Amino acid sequence: MTHADALHRIRACADLSIRRALGFALLAVLWMAAGLSFDLAIAAKTSAIETMLIAVVLVLKAMTAEYRDYRRTEVWTLLDQEHHLPEARAQSVIGGVLKERYWKHAEYAGIAACVCWLLTFGLQALRPTMVG
Repeated sequence: MTHADALHRIRACADLSIRRALGFALLAVLWMAAGLSFDLAIAAKTSAIETMLIAVVLVLKAMTAEYRDYRRTEVWTLLDQEHHLPEARAQSVIGGVLKERYWKHAEYAGIAACVCWLLTFGLQALRPTMVG
């Protein structure tokens, strides 16, 4: 297996691991929004706040990814506990890939949060004002 193939496999496993966790987080956001669907503006605002929190968690994970032992990550399990890299470089390569992928997913979550905020502002602007 070439170095490029190993990197591709590590990146794919990192994406799978992160997206699996984000899938569960998205379920929580959607269930909360469904529970608040009696007021769409509140549901959108809650979704925006929760999505921002997800982005913050992803940023924090990105900041610590290089220092966390790669053998204690889900990526290591998904790689079947073999990486085909020189042992001296494995930590920096796997940690670096995780950092890169966490940042990319944090960017996506940030964009989703912005969309939710725009939806919130739009729904609040359309809400009838109460007089008196």
